[in-house]
Amino acid sequence: MILQGLSSSVFSKVALFGAGVFFHGAADHAMTATLGRAPDILASGTPVTQKWLLAAFDLTITWLLYELHLWYSSKGHAQR
Repeated sequence: MILQGLSSSVFSKVALFGAGVFFHGAADHAMTATLGRAPDILASGTPVTQKWLLAAFDLTITWLLYELHLWYSSKGHAQR
């Protein structure tokens, strides 16, 4: 299997990076919803309510990825 040779610290870093990406998306959606407009290129006609839902979804994904990061980092410390 390809992923077998990778250490838990690699997975921890990837999960933390992904959490940062989704957190940025959540902040972007929340700011545009607060402004009452949707200036993004991908969702130019998105209503404000839907922007809040997208922000909540992104925050949920952020939380899950951060929990994965914490799990993988504790797993790496336990193996040492």
